[in-house]
Amino acid sequence: MVRVLIVDDEEDLLNLVSAIFRSEGFEVLTANSGEAALEILESEHVDLILLDVMMPGMDGWTVASEIKNRGLAIGTPIAMLTVKSMTPAYFYKDEVEGITDYINKPFSNDQLISRVRSILDESEKIKGIKEVLHDISPGFGAEYAEVVRAERLYENLKKSMELSLSRRDKGTEEYNMIKDAFDYCQLLLLRIREKKEGFERLVEENKEV
Repeated sequence: MVRVLIVDDEEDLLNLVSAIFRSEGFEVLTANSGEAALEILESEHVDLILLDVMMPGMDGWTVASEIKNRGLAIGTPIAMLTVKSMTPAYFYKDEVEGITDYINKPFSNDQLISRVRSILDESEKIKGIKEVLHDISPGFGAEYAEVVRAERLYENLKKSMELSLSRRDKGTEEYNMIKDAFDYCQLLLLRIREKKEGFERLVEENKEV
């Protein structure tokens, strides 16, 4: 059974999201603060972390950073729950490197489950490739997983910024700021995909040996 850790300080939303996942057959762990989430991850294995961004005390970004710094839940996808669209300000955060996806509130039950299943399916699909790459060279498997995570995240960031650009007047300072981040995102995606394709070629070549 897939285990999901849901972290949100709003009790009503925490209960609602938990009920949605339980109705779909997931095992659910909950935490109403970043500190509680870290304590759970010290002793429990989970397959996915849903992490609210705006929480008192330790916010979602800090929690994601602490998970990485403490070596907790290594390789576990982290999806941020946020009422705000991802902006260039988020794009340049160091902490963004630790997350797999972000999900905007409000969301429908179907949207939430669909997004989460997509993340989990992707995580499952790359397991075989990771194992082959690890056999070729220790560390390649983890690098490939990081590339896949980054591709998903930056593709969603690109879509979000593309939508933001369509709602801004060309030539304004805000438009230019978003456009610069959008262009940089496209460049990053190009590099990420080239690296991903390189790893996948290695896997194919290994099959032929």
